[in-house]
Amino acid sequence: MLKRWLARLTIGVLCLQVAAAAPEATAPSASDSAWSIEQLDSLFAAHDWTNLASALSNAKTADQFAHQMDWMRDKLMAGAGSLLGFLYSRDLWSAGQQAKSSDPMNDLRVTAALFTLYTLELITIDGERCEDRSAPSHRLDQLLENNRPVLLFLKAQSTKVKSKVIDLALAIERQTAPLRKDDEVLCRAGLDEIQAGSEA
Repeated sequence: MLKRWLARLTIGVLCLQVAAAAPEATAPSASDSAWSIEQLDSLFAAHDWTNLASALSNAKTADQFAHQMDWMRDKLMAGAGSLLGFLYSRDLWSAGQQAKSSDPMNDLRVTAALFTLYTLELITIDGERCEDRSAPSHRLDQLLENNRPVLLFLKAQSTKVKSKVIDLALAIERQTAPLRKDDEVLCRAGLDEIQAGSEA
């Protein structure tokens, strides 16, 4: 059930609409695409979050954008942390704004809302593991500020759509819970880290 809904909300729609959200350019060769995904895997494995976020913000073609979106979705479903939730929901919203749909279940903005709620769950649940409890609170503030348009869009949907999105977000969290590890990004940039930097 969960996989079917995710496929409907992300994969099929993204393939149809992603070109509208990415810059027009010559499609990369297969080797370029493979190199890009390999680079993302390398940055992810090295926990190089700064450069990973930068790499995921610089797609030059529709194909690159689609590959990156598939990569983020797969990593999130395999237990990746909140950073990819921030970036994935951002890019889904951007793509959805470029290719709006009158059908909520085929609207990438609804999918952006789904992964915004999922990221909120990651912050709330996985944030309990952070030594500095101010860090996840800071990330929550960032999510609510950055994704305010997404949440307002979800609020305007029918009760049926909202219930479905909430149920899916909860189901994804349950599925990824045994796969998720400590979230380094979530536990950084709190008051303790800021204070330590000031003292240094």
